Amino acid sequence: MIFITAIRKYISDMFNLENVPLMILYAEIHFKFFPLFPSFLFRKQPEILFDCPRRIGPGMDLPVSLIIHDISRFPVELTEVSITVSGPSFPVKVFTFNNLNDYELKHPLQHNLRAFLFSILREKLPDGDIHINAKLVFKDYKKRSYFVLNDNIPTSSKLSFHCRVSSETLPGSEICSYGDFHVHSSYTESHVEFGPPMELICQTATACGLDFVNITDHSYDLACLPENYLMSDPSLKRWHIFQNESVKKYPAILLRGEEVSCLNSRNQVVHLCGADLTRFIPGSLDGARGGCKKTQQLTIRETISEIHNQSGIAFAAHPGSRKTLMQSLFLRRGHWEESDCSENLDGFQAYNGSFSYAWQRGLSLWIDMLKKGHRVALLAGNDAHGDFNRYRSIKTPFFSIFESAERFFANGKTGIYTRCTNKDELINAVKAGKTFVSDGPYLSIDNDTIADSTIIKRSGVSFSSTRFYAHCVSNLEFGRIHHLTIYGLKVAEEKEQIIYNNKFHELLYNYKEVIEWELPAEYRYIRAELHTITERGIVHKAFTSGCFNNQIT
Repeated sequence: MIFITAIRKYISDMFNLENVPLMILYAEIHFKFFPLFPSFLFRKQPEILFDCPRRIGPGMDLPVSLIIHDISRFPVELTEVSITVSGPSFPVKVFTFNNLNDYELKHPLQHNLRAFLFSILREKLPDGDIHINAKLVFKDYKKRSYFVLNDNIPTSSKLSFHCRVSSETLPGSEICSYGDFHVHSSYTESHVEFGPPMELICQTATACGLDFVNITDHSYDLACLPENYLMSDPSLKRWHIFQNESVKKYPAILLRGEEVSCLNSRNQVVHLCGADLTRFIPGSLDGARGGCKKTQQLTIRETISEIHNQSGIAFAAHPGSRKTLMQSLFLRRGHWEESDCSENLDGFQAYNGSFSYAWQRGLSLWIDMLKKGHRVALLAGNDAHGDFNRYRSIKTPFFSIFESAERFFANGKTGIYTRCTNKDELINAVKAGKTFVSDGPYLSIDNDTIADSTIIKRSGVSFSSTRFYAHCVSNLEFGRIHHLTIYGLKVAEEKEQIIYNNKFHELLYNYKEVIEWELPAEYRYIRAELHTITERGIVHKAFTSGCFNNQIT
C-alpha cells in the first residue's frame, strides 16, 4: 500500500493529476495532461454526436438528437442537417433540416453544450428494423466548411444507427411502469465526459416506451461551477440549477437523483445512487478536481442515512462492477463487497447495461443479501451518458475509441408493478420492493388470475395460505417464452433450491399458471427468472425481486 501510494503521488505530481482524471471512460476528445501532450484523438472542433433510440413504440415519431459539446472553446456555425432512413424493404429516404435554431433545445448549460432534436414522423417510417445516418454541415471559426457523419470522434466507426420501429408496446406495459434508474444528464460534465440535457433524455425515453428516468449526476460534477466544470463551487450553483430544471414538466416522469462517491468498508470509493433528493450530498474523492474538500467523505452508511433523511431511496450503483488498476491507483476506487451491502439499502442496481459478468457478480451479492433476510429491491440502470443507440468510450487513452452496440440507454429496464402517474407513486413502489428487472419480457408472481396482483414486495405474504401464479408476457419483438425458473430458500439452508423449472417448446407469448410445490411454508423467500428467445435466437431475460414469507422472521 505504501508503494502504491508513492507511485500515485509521483505520477500525480509529475502530470498535475490533482486536476486530471485518467482517461478510462467516455469519448471526450479534447483532454490533454498539458498543452503539448500528444493525442491522436484531439481535434480543434467541438465534440459532435448524433444519436437516436434503439427502439420506438407504437405511434411514436423517431427523435434524432444532435449534441455539440465544448462549443465555447471551439465555436462553429451550423448550416444543415440531413437524415437518411433505410430498411430491408424500404426505399432510402432523406430528410433535410435547415434553420437549425428552430430545432435547438434551450437549457441552462447551453453556453458549452448545444442540443438539437429532429423528429421523423412515424407515418414516414416502416415497421421493423431501420438504419439511420445523420450528416451535419458546418463552418469553423475560419469559415472553412466541414461535414460530420454520425459523429466526429477520431477512430470511431461512423456506422449507421439501428432502430426497431415497433408496432407493439413493451410487454406488460398496461399493468406496470418501465424506467431507467441510472442516467446522466448535461450536469455530469468534466474533463472526459458529458451527458445530454434532461429534456432530450425524457423525449427519447418516451419514444422508447419508458415511463420514468432517474437522473443521477455525479456528486463531484454537481459541486462545480456552471461556467467552468474544472472549478469547485462551495455555493453549489450547478446543483441549484439542476434542482430547478428537474422540477419542470417532462414527457416522462423525472426523478431527481445523484450518484454519490462514498467510502466502503476498505475506505475506498464506491458509488451509491439516490432518488427523489432535495439536498446536495457531497462526495469528491474520485472527481479529479482541484480545490475540492477530500478529507470529509461520507461512508456508505452515512450516505444512506442522509438520503433517508430526505425521504429518498438509496441503492447501490453498479455493485457488480470491479475497479480497474488505473482507477485504484489514481482515483482511489474500490468495489462493492458483501460487507458493504447494508440492510438499510432500498435497492440494488445489479443490472448496469448488460447481463454480463458484472451482472452475475451483482446478482450474487443481492442473493446473499436475501439469504440474510435483507428485503432489498432489484433495480436496473444503464449508466448512460446519452448513449441512446450505442456506447462510446476511450479504448486506448489518447489514441482510439471503443464502441459497443450491446450497451445503451433503456436497454435494461426497471419494471414497477403498478401504473405510476407521478414520482411519489414510483418512490413508494420501490420502497415497497415491487420491482423486476428486464431487457424485454414482463415477469411476476401473482396471487390471483387477475392483472396487477403481484406478491413481489417487501411486506411479504403468508406462504401457507397463498396461491402462486407465474405470470409471463412477451411478444414477437422479444421472443417466445422459453424458460421459467422459480428459486426459493428453505429455513436453515444456505443454498437456493429450484422449486419450479419449465422449458416451453410451443409458440407462447402470454403465460399465467398456478404454481404448486411441496411444503411452501418452509421457504423464506422465492424469486423468479424468465428467458425468452426470438426467431433469430436472441435471448432476453427478466428477474423479479423477492417475495418473502411472513410466517418466518
